[in-house]
Amino acid sequence: MKKKFSLLLAILMLVALIPNTFAQGETVEAKKANQKMTLDGKEVEAPFYNINGSNYIKLRDFAVILNETENKFNVSYDNEKKTFIIERSRSYEKMEGDLEEIKNEKEKALLSYKDVYINYNPEGSEIYEIKEAKTALINGNNYLQLRDLGELVGIYVDYDKETRTIKLSTDYKDDTYEGFLRKTFTDEEEKVFASIESFYNSLAKNDKDGINKFIKERINPNSTDENNAEFETNLRNILSSVGINDIKEGYKVEKVLENYDDGKGYMVAFNYSDSYVAIEYFVPENMESNIEIALLGNSGSDYSNGSLDSYFEFLNLNEGLKMATVFSLHDNFVKKEYDAAFVNYQNLGLKGDKEEMMKFLNEKAVDHDIYHPTYTYRVTEHRTYSGRSVSYRFDYGTGDQVEFTYYLGSVPILQVVPIKGNY
Repeated sequence: MKKKFSLLLAILMLVALIPNTFAQGETVEAKKANQKMTLDGKEVEAPFYNINGSNYIKLRDFAVILNETENKFNVSYDNEKKTFIIERSRSYEKMEGDLEEIKNEKEKALLSYKDVYINYNPEGSEIYEIKEAKTALINGNNYLQLRDLGELVGIYVDYDKETRTIKLSTDYKDDTYEGFLRKTFTDEEEKVFASIESFYNSLAKNDKDGINKFIKERINPNSTDENNAEFETNLRNILSSVGINDIKEGYKVEKVLENYDDGKGYMVAFNYSDSYVAIEYFVPENMESNIEIALLGNSGSDYSNGSLDSYFEFLNLNEGLKMATVFSLHDNFVKKEYDAAFVNYQNLGLKGDKEEMMKFLNEKAVDHDIYHPTYTYRVTEHRTYSGRSVSYRFDYGTGDQVEFTYYLGSVPILQVVPIKGNY
């Protein structure tokens, strides 16, 4: 599509860059949380902490809370691998100290990332998932970030700001869910979508008050009139560049929520018979990071389908093929089918000729017993607003492993890291 155009507005004139507050190995203050928590609408008692705006709860406490639901799970800890193990659909036997009341209002917490093994069988099963979770060590106990835990055990986690209530749902199902996309929304999410549509209509009517209201409420309350005007001009210039000079009435609205690892992307498409305009409003999970806006437009003779379903279907297919190609690259290299491996390498958008590829990969084998045809593996995928990545960890049973991590972005990157020993 020649006239399809996408641009991320950094909005530096509106939002100052502030570093992410989660730093592994950092000791921070943990505050006793005073929010309510409900499970499928019923209030539950659970001690948890708030750290840098995110809630952390003990894994065993969470197991107790869910023990009478279909999402129940057993939990253990592998001392050798230094990782948590979650066995889904298994009952948990409550232990002394579980759901113990937090006595002090403040404690010190050591932040880190830990692997969590899902349905891991130490006796030899090779079919299991490994995911990464944010953890906080407090008084000798490991607390996991609540939203991470929800994803690990299949629980939807939401927060009602008006009632200061954390809402856990075991029966939250959405037949339209496709990977990281969602088309059913909470009341709070619906308000955000309504605000975006109101902003779009303000642009159409040249309503300065409405435009400024959106910027101040949804982007930066301290933005000046001058910055707001510059922001509006940038948006109109983008629309003009794709042949959309006038914002028209009579559109059909389409809404999609993108669940990134680092926040939520609210995508609203305004579909016409011959064009569409889509606004994506990204709200980071860590509210000290940037709020960002993306604009997508398409018009003219090559306009075909403004459906967000079509857009994401193409996007996911294209990106999914690249992710699978990383696996093929490894396998072809292991089988010494270097021509095929180089085709994979090129399809990933990586620079260099075949000899450079072979040198790059072979250097990783120095002092490591890797690249054997027999192995087990695990795959981890991450979606953030700024990019997408996939990691393949290959274990050859030799005491050595190698990890291929591919970062899909404007400049694709492949990292290959040998790992001595298992963990």
